[in-house]
Amino acid sequence: MMRDLATIQGMRRSSRPRRAEAAADPAGASGGSFPGKMKRAASCLLPAVALAAAGAPAMAEGARLSLDCDFVTACSEDGTCGEGRGPVRFELAPKETDAAGAGSYAVTVDEGETMAAEGLSRTGPFLWQPSDGTRMVLTLTSGTTALWVRQVTETGTDAPPSAEIDLMTCEIVF
Repeated sequence: MMRDLATIQGMRRSSRPRRAEAAADPAGASGGSFPGKMKRAASCLLPAVALAAAGAPAMAEGARLSLDCDFVTACSEDGTCGEGRGPVRFELAPKETDAAGAGSYAVTVDEGETMAAEGLSRTGPFLWQPSDGTRMVLTLTSGTTALWVRQVTETGTDAPPSAEIDLMTCEIVF
């Protein structure tokens, strides 16, 4: 069994290009070796990755997401829906985010109090808790629509938990 394992390991080693061969053909210009093709692919992807990384700090440095929305449909937690009424405005300012936009945000609804929020990406969902027993979730569902869930988990009374789910059309500006 040990001899078979040594044979297999020897075969793996022999299938790898030698360092001298790789140095003589650093970009895999001969076109035949898989590692050479991978190096070419990596050299093409490196500028794209650098550009993506260059854009990430801009989001964390204060680029805002603004949504000017109109309620289209308003639903309750039991699925009863009706026509939505009125406008609402959201401002989301990134505080600390990664390249995908996941991280901490400051959210303001209708020029009210600014609250701490967490986002899973730069398009949401964004989660915040304006008061004890209340949760909010906002997510962009397209380039012109958003979904806002307002959930009351503790009412401080005998009333059961409840939720309002709003479908909105929005002008979204990054």
